[in-house]
Amino acid sequence: MKKNLLSAAVKGALGLTAAAIMIPAMPAFAQEDAAIVEEVVVTGSRIKRDTLNVSGQTVTIDRSDIDLSGNMSVADVLRETSVNSLGSFSERSGSSAQSNATVNLRGAGSDRTLVLINGRRVSASPSLGGGGSVNLNMIPMDAVERIEILADGASSTYGSDAVAGVVNLIMRKNFEGVSFKSRMGRPSQEGGDEESVSLVFGTSGDRVSITSAIEFSSRDEVYDRDRDYTSARWADSDGDGYIDINTETVGVSRYGRAIWDDEHSTWAAPGSTYNETTGLWEGGDCESIGEGFINAQYSGGNVCGYAYSLISANRASLKKANSFTSAEFNINDDWKAFTDVLFSRVESFGRYAPPAAVFDPMPADHPDNPTGEETYATWRWDAIGPRDNTVEDLMMDGTIGVSGQINDAISLEVYAQFSKYTSTGVGSNYLSYGGLAINNEWYGDLIMDSDEAIANLRATTITDEQMDTRRFFAGSQIDMLELAGGTASAYVGLERMEVEYTSIVDAQSEAGWVGGSSGNSASGSRDVTALFSEFLLPVTDQIEVNLAVRYDDYSDFGGATSPKVGVNYRPLDNVTLKASWGQGFKAPALSDLYGVTSFSAEDATDYVYCAANGIASGDCVEQQYNTYYGSNPDLDAEESEAYTLGVVYDATDNITLGLDYFNLTVDNVIQTVGAQDMIFAEYAGQEHTVVRLGNGEIDEIYAGYVNGPGFELQTLDFSAKGDFDTAYGVLGFNFMLSHLMEYSQQAYFGADVQDHAGWNLFPEWKGTLGLSWTKDEHRVDWYMSYTGSHAAENIIDDSDDSLLPALESNGKLDDWLVHNLSYNYTFQNTHNFKLGVRNVFNEDPVLDKNGEFSRDHYDLYNNFGRVYFAEYAVDF
Repeated sequence: MKKNLLSAAVKGALGLTAAAIMIPAMPAFAQEDAAIVEEVVVTGSRIKRDTLNVSGQTVTIDRSDIDLSGNMSVADVLRETSVNSLGSFSERSGSSAQSNATVNLRGAGSDRTLVLINGRRVSASPSLGGGGSVNLNMIPMDAVERIEILADGASSTYGSDAVAGVVNLIMRKNFEGVSFKSRMGRPSQEGGDEESVSLVFGTSGDRVSITSAIEFSSRDEVYDRDRDYTSARWADSDGDGYIDINTETVGVSRYGRAIWDDEHSTWAAPGSTYNETTGLWEGGDCESIGEGFINAQYSGGNVCGYAYSLISANRASLKKANSFTSAEFNINDDWKAFTDVLFSRVESFGRYAPPAAVFDPMPADHPDNPTGEETYATWRWDAIGPRDNTVEDLMMDGTIGVSGQINDAISLEVYAQFSKYTSTGVGSNYLSYGGLAINNEWYGDLIMDSDEAIANLRATTITDEQMDTRRFFAGSQIDMLELAGGTASAYVGLERMEVEYTSIVDAQSEAGWVGGSSGNSASGSRDVTALFSEFLLPVTDQIEVNLAVRYDDYSDFGGATSPKVGVNYRPLDNVTLKASWGQGFKAPALSDLYGVTSFSAEDATDYVYCAANGIASGDCVEQQYNTYYGSNPDLDAEESEAYTLGVVYDATDNITLGLDYFNLTVDNVIQTVGAQDMIFAEYAGQEHTVVRLGNGEIDEIYAGYVNGPGFELQTLDFSAKGDFDTAYGVLGFNFMLSHLMEYSQQAYFGADVQDHAGWNLFPEWKGTLGLSWTKDEHRVDWYMSYTGSHAAENIIDDSDDSLLPALESNGKLDDWLVHNLSYNYTFQNTHNFKLGVRNVFNEDPVLDKNGEFSRDHYDLYNNFGRVYFAEYAVDF
């Protein structure tokens, strides 16, 4: 059969599956060819069919949309889609997963979004838990032909992790010739420079077809000091003669030089003298210590604060080398052998400020100890230098198999897949507690700022994580009988998967002898055997029914059955009604069960300390706390239920409208109990793991994973796509808007379930609008991305005097509208030049209630600002 242009088939058969981003206009020849459609497999089903209809909502981003986006990576493309409604993780400094980027459909969690390549699972990142979260930075963007997003549960087809939906990356194949592309981007502000170059080449003959893509790209780190809203700043705003670290600084930590005076229950700075009249240690000269140290006040005591934002990087750098090869060999007219090979290397760099750790014990005669007594101090070990973290991710994924027709009614596909993903992180200039102990023991004989003493304090951390995956798949489609609407088909299959996860940390970190780091070596493995079946029943010309069921048996926690029913009804030629219902599950990630303890600097608000010191919850200031996340071997699987309703209306031959409702309920949810959750639990008098200093301040927090009561979310999506052919060119539009109607979950660990829609970090609206003008070899694209407003903070309801008080939203943050503009010129049908600007109006990310770009906001917004880019591509 003659192959159609898929974009035309999508427009004709899916309607609603307007690309979530970029440009909707289609060339006239593509529309004319839309009637020629071969049998294809669509995301969410394994049955080949001659239409692209599925009962759930599908969003398709084709190759032209990807090219016109101006984005650098698959992750950047997906991040802008409206179904990525609550944002997603991106590469960042200050995280053990600094090289990773994910997609998060419906805000249900990246580990509940299954990512596939050519309909097959991609190895999860060991740094993201080794469960379902895939590092999209490992995938070469120019190897992708199109992206299909099924925004509906699909565990009945794919098993665990497809709770909120599926992202299927369809890679290029049957490519003939050579395509070269070079791209450069330059932000108008410092940092974040980007370059990429790619080569796609292939050949296709009667029996053999090979397509390969090689891509190299890089993006520089962005330092906090290079953005006004993340740079360190301080001022005596109230004119009392002191700079309060909590309320009058940004990017300044109390971990500078703060020595505890137990006799007077206050803090002191080096070189200060106690004033009996004021009850303060006064006269310290912090600025003389070195760059970044400032005179400040903390909890009523004078200390040396440290402006860590002068040193730290906000966004990690990336250097990527990715390749993908697809090959097919026609054994005969009915059978072919195939192989896909993905190889990726990603190196990232992140920088923290010098290590901050408690100096305990601090010798009584230490020159910086004005108290004259042995004590402890919160200390910035600046002489060691900044903590630099370099992470290298390597992934090799190979698939080999055969497929073909046993007879006219039965087809068979069998393949084996092997994947290895390693992530090695090396951290330099961390604090060695062993070296500190040696320096203290030798104190008096060793000059404390000598090269020898500083060398004693330095530690190098190493983390080596690995995921090994082996899969075997066998599936057969059987065309059973003819119904009124066409051929009834079934698909039955067997899948076997073996996964091994290991995480090894250096011995000193494992023993707890390294400040600013933590971890323990761990390993785990599991085997999964699955049986599945699917039925496509075209009952009439207007009604099509899809039935699917899958049983997964896990070696570590048991079995799970996932059924699904979907119906398409076409009452009119230009109207399609869709509905689906299904159940699913998500297995605990191996790292959640067996993983290392990992460090993160988390933002949180200490309502416990504020309440103890008479500070109203609305005036309580968010700060950064050392947080350590540990695993839980007793976790059980999540269970989910999802249903959808939708309508597609072809208003004209060139305009398609769609409306979709989605409801997802997840029970026994595996939830992260973070720093803020633990503070709330302590506030409510519940069991917690918050460690405090003698003065009531938080020293560190231990967090982790538990099975919670669950959550429910509801969304409503509207889409419109079309084009108009005028005497002045083709005008195209593509609009998609997602509304978060409900997101009910625990307000905090142990509390009641409350609706979070519109609360802090839960914007109710996210949308995109693409407009285009095309005439001859010229094209102009104007693309807008919108993230709605949400509450400034979620605070304790002071009127609720129950043991576990409710939360309430407070204040309102701005919405965020970003404009992208590009011009494209095609010369001789083979040369393509593009100039563009992302974020034309240089919109800063939305800041939190304190006017800071807090880590909580990284998923929703980026800090690149205005970016000018240019691209040249040529086909041979």
